[in-house]
Amino acid sequence: MQRSYHRRIVLIAITALIWLGMAFAPSTIAQSGRPQLQLSNYIDQIGQVLVDFWQLPPTTRELRWSWNQPPVDDNAWEPLLVFQGFAFAYVPGPPETSNPLCQHHTFYAELRDVDGNTTLLSAPLTIDRAVDMIVNVRWPEYAMTGYTNQDTIMVQMIDNNDCTGLRSGAFSVDDEILYDLPILSIEQSAHYDAYQLLTKEGGMILYFLAYDRRSNVGYLEMPLVRDVTPPVVTNVIASVERGEQSSRLIVSGQFMDTYAPLPWAIEWQFVNRYGVPIGQPVYHVLGEHEVQSEGNGSLATSGSPFQLNVSLGVITNDAAAVHLKLFDRAGNGQALEPVAFPVPDIMYTVYIPLTVR
Repeated sequence: MQRSYHRRIVLIAITALIWLGMAFAPSTIAQSGRPQLQLSNYIDQIGQVLVDFWQLPPTTRELRWSWNQPPVDDNAWEPLLVFQGFAFAYVPGPPETSNPLCQHHTFYAELRDVDGNTTLLSAPLTIDRAVDMIVNVRWPEYAMTGYTNQDTIMVQMIDNNDCTGLRSGAFSVDDEILYDLPILSIEQSAHYDAYQLLTKEGGMILYFLAYDRRSNVGYLEMPLVRDVTPPVVTNVIASVERGEQSSRLIVSGQFMDTYAPLPWAIEWQFVNRYGVPIGQPVYHVLGEHEVQSEGNGSLATSGSPFQLNVSLGVITNDAAAVHLKLFDRAGNGQALEPVAFPVPDIMYTVYIPLTVR
């Protein structure tokens, strides 16, 4: 109950910040001597749109209108009451389109004065009923999605060509830290910003909130686990079955980690008989068929028994051992004892010249 109340307080604070920014947005109403119109940008409960006119000549008397094309003779003239250059009218909303969430229309109004002179005005109307946003988190290189061993989190919020465009965004970490989020375009999708996480280990939730330019709100929750403690791997027995076409690594032991019952990934590096690395380390995420629990899979004080069986591919003749490291879901690694294997004998051909006596 306390957590639910705290979450509501954070959401109210986020909403207040966003509305405060919207309240100070500059007005876009044009100022000139020519007649002007503006739509209310929403459809009321009975399906009508309010149209405001200003800077109208006092001789203006009639109005006819149409959606998405200028009025024609079939559109009837309606009386328009003008007072000190201002007038208003309610018109039925535009026809529905195939997209119920986002529609773009143009309203045309033709004004006529007492002498029969006409003026054609127009204004756009966008119907926007949902927020279309993308929230991305860039997880650490060696971590599973939803896990991290870092002090910060890399986040971005992208305006996914939203109908009217995103206006502002924010997110909180476990209802305790609040951040504003810049709105990025799809072309800026390579850019991430770092935000400080809570220093505790364990599960936490990122709460994302975004407002578009029609005040629709989008909300998203994203759980994560912060784990900075390396796993403990004991009773390890490792061997390499070396073959001509492919070799296999077999490892068994006990794996103890607070947030993962089994290893998530492995890294190996071949070395020659002098301990010099051969090539680059290979990082490999373990598939379900490559690692299994040898017990019931539950965490115990001594760890969970496991066995993994991984293909190492072709091992070069000069490789004498392989260095291994196991990783938990958050990218914390634990090195194992190197596994040595026989190096094939190297055959030399020696030519001894014959001495002529």
